[in-house]
Amino acid sequence: MDRLQYLLKVTFRNLFAFKKLTVINLLGLSLSLMVSILIFVYIHYETSFDNFNTNSDKIYRIVTKNIQDGTVGASTPLALSDVLKSDFPEIGKVISLIRTWEEIKVDLKRFNESRGAIVEKDFFELFSFPLVRGNPDTFFEDPFSAVVTRQFAEKMFGSSNPMGKTFEYEENIFTINGVIDNIPSNSMFQFDYFLSDKYRYKSYSDINERWYHFGLFTFVTFKGNNFPEGFEQKLSGIEDKYYPDFMKSRHNYQVVDFKGSHMNASLTGDLAPSITPLYLWILAVIACAILVIGCLNSMNISISIVRKRMVAIGIKKVNGAGKGEIIRDYFIEISVIVLLSLVVSLFGVFFLFPGFNNLLGKNIEYTIFDPFVWSGIALFGMITILMSGSHPSFLLAKSECVNSILLKKTDGGNNLTFQKSFVVIQFAITIVLCASQFLNFKQISFMQNHTTGFDKENLVAIPVHSIANYGQERVKKANFYVETIDKYRTQYGYGKACITEFIPGFGFNNEFNVFPENTDTENGIELLSCDIDEYFINVFGLDVIQGRPFSKSYSTERDAIIVNEAALKLLGWESIEGKSVGLFSRDNRKHVVGVVNDINIKSLKHAVEPMFYQFGRHHNYPGYVSLRLGAHNQQEAIAFLENEWEKLFPEIPFEMESVEEKYELAYGEEVKQAKITGIFSIVAMFLSFLGLFALSTLESEKRTKEIGIRKVNGAKVSEILTMLNKHFIKWVAIAFIIASPIAWYIMNKWLESFTYKTTLSWWIFALAGALALGIALLTVSWQSYRAAIRNPVESLRYE
Repeated sequence: MDRLQYLLKVTFRNLFAFKKLTVINLLGLSLSLMVSILIFVYIHYETSFDNFNTNSDKIYRIVTKNIQDGTVGASTPLALSDVLKSDFPEIGKVISLIRTWEEIKVDLKRFNESRGAIVEKDFFELFSFPLVRGNPDTFFEDPFSAVVTRQFAEKMFGSSNPMGKTFEYEENIFTINGVIDNIPSNSMFQFDYFLSDKYRYKSYSDINERWYHFGLFTFVTFKGNNFPEGFEQKLSGIEDKYYPDFMKSRHNYQVVDFKGSHMNASLTGDLAPSITPLYLWILAVIACAILVIGCLNSMNISISIVRKRMVAIGIKKVNGAGKGEIIRDYFIEISVIVLLSLVVSLFGVFFLFPGFNNLLGKNIEYTIFDPFVWSGIALFGMITILMSGSHPSFLLAKSECVNSILLKKTDGGNNLTFQKSFVVIQFAITIVLCASQFLNFKQISFMQNHTTGFDKENLVAIPVHSIANYGQERVKKANFYVETIDKYRTQYGYGKACITEFIPGFGFNNEFNVFPENTDTENGIELLSCDIDEYFINVFGLDVIQGRPFSKSYSTERDAIIVNEAALKLLGWESIEGKSVGLFSRDNRKHVVGVVNDINIKSLKHAVEPMFYQFGRHHNYPGYVSLRLGAHNQQEAIAFLENEWEKLFPEIPFEMESVEEKYELAYGEEVKQAKITGIFSIVAMFLSFLGLFALSTLESEKRTKEIGIRKVNGAKVSEILTMLNKHFIKWVAIAFIIASPIAWYIMNKWLESFTYKTTLSWWIFALAGALALGIALLTVSWQSYRAAIRNPVESLRYE
């Protein structure tokens, strides 16, 4: 105990003896540890999705694979769950879930952003959601019963007991008979309320025929908790037995594990957006890289201090201290520094975590009391101690007693070369991060500014799904609204409105099989479909390549379609003259009357999809009223459009979204990644600056007497600066040579994930290298200048 107290006393004395280098060391280690812990917490959050469910290892998911393009969708047809229950005895439980979209009403209050789901009673038995109020055995006995989360109950009714209270959904009154605890943010089930599965059958009386209607998320368990061999093959028999002809040979079913499905990036349209494992690996590598830079900095600074302490170490050895004791004492010292850095970094994590959540767009619930988090922090601490203390401790231990006391630097050149290799590693990492950052921004700019095939400027969309439950009634009301606002176009400066089923950037949900003439395609060709009116092409600024647009003057428009260029190519046509396709079947012929240019309906991350347009009649039509605002008086126009909406539909909230802004949201992940990478690049730059500062301090001190002699012999300050700087420029240049091919490989791999991508320009590497060189020159020149202007008499008296 006395020995430990003595060592701690000596450690703190040494820390205060070299205040400047100690502060730099603590700052570098604290910053690198803080970044590493933040990334570690985020990776733990993403990889632990739904792991709180005690049955997660026993649950599987049925998903749908598109035969034609190979994509895998998380949702299945509404009719699937009942067939699984009746035809597959090896299944233990089938739990289906359908999301709800309409608003919730409580008296005069509306909850537009509430998220709900229709689930079966066994849902709460299979998934681990702690119960706050109610009896699970009585959940959903009534079709109009509901279970809500504690947070949503407080939002609706305040602090009063919600049990037995009601809310309105789709003009039906639901009674709350259960309250569950708030759902963790790392769960795909981010819902505020749950409705009875019995309500699903009331909403869809023909549910057993809805094989075309996707939106059912299907979870199953198997008897004996073992996945039956050949089960996927048995699922293929559902098509022959139940599918209508127009749906056949379009999809098949696959079974995936529930646990870890959040990491399945190939699974599209899931309840929560999946995360790409590669992205987490990249973040993990960045965290390790920044921790390595911090540890190398600490090592460089420690070596700088070691030289100043050689006399003390020599005296220790003369008095009988062995190598093991020297190494042990130094590791105790570096452990104290790392422990102090960990404390500082944990405070930093605590204060920065809300901003980190905001940057990620997440709601990560961070607590240092999580055993997993503590294990990670302890691991980071141990790695940092080993990396930071290994070389300096052995350097102290191997020095000879006499040389230490007389300050003979017999191995100084080797040590300095070893330290410079650290600088090469640091700046190589920094250059890779900076180059990747520049390419990230270049790709985002390319996607945001590349043509999408239609004019997005000042284009707005007003959703009209909620104005009526039935298609014909919705058409009538939407047309009446368009006719009303059309009278005031000149006054408020907006353009002609059009009515569409879907909007680019908002999602296209319909895919149908078409059967071209004179082809042997047995199952047809699957194309995207969208219903439009006669004004759509002009409003969105599309070009008619062949034929004509839709027009009400033709009585045959209900049996006509317009295709895009991608569909024309897929169908193998050069001209549409005399061409027709069968829709759903070969006999239901539709004449092709026009070809329009391709448009990107999602983002430039995805290829243009072959599609056709119908003259508005589908059950999802009308979906949106779209128009183009004028360049001036936009706020007045929006206020007028809202006012007219409220006159016609007083009980339905007015919504309007910019098509351009909605389209930009598709690049949210790339923008977010660019911000994160940018921040980490700045951190890496700063840490590299600290490391170079320590090394340049050591270099200038090592050559203090040489500088004094050169100045006495007439050397200029500029010559001294050149002498001291040229070596560092060489090491940064080596780092650039090492980093460039690594960065080129990484960035090429990243670009492969985009269908439309920018070029990998030479200036990206040049700019990253120039930035690293600039920081190196500024850092080293500052120290070199201080050494160069020093009085030569003081320099000659040094040592």
